[in-house]
Amino acid sequence: MYEHTGLLPGYYSIARYHEDIDTVVIQFVNTTGGDIPFVNTEGGTKVMVSNVVYSGVARILRGI
Repeated sequence: MYEHTGLLPGYYSIARYHEDIDTVVIQFVNTTGGDIPFVNTEGGTKVMVSNVVYSGVARILRGI
């Protein structure tokens, strides 16, 4: 798998090539402003939630 992640103040990105489905999935995340209900969004929590969402999208694309 080829991948690249990026983190700048207020911005996080994930780009990964999934060879098994011959697909590149890219996610851009705004890490400033707003709250995720019932989730502590201090520190790296938004990045962690972003990774969980990304994994879900990849599973959907695989048909799992």
